[in-house]
Amino acid sequence: MNIQYAPAQEKDIGLLLDMMSRFYAIDGYHFDETISRSNVSAFIANEQLGRIWLIVIDNEIAGYLILTFC
Repeated sequence: MNIQYAPAQEKDIGLLLDMMSRFYAIDGYHFDETISRSNVSAFIANEQLGRIWLIVIDNEIAGYLILTFC
């Protein structure tokens, strides 16, 4: 099994939002795509806030990881 962590880019926002909405749905949490799109875009653009990585297993995206800085 080959596991890689690829830094998220602007082009990945749609994919991230899809994974986020499915994750929220597991517990019935409300997901606002407009607000989330704005927040993820700002987060990717400003590395002082933290980092987002896509988790890639055997060349397939399996999830994401978000690390925030305080």
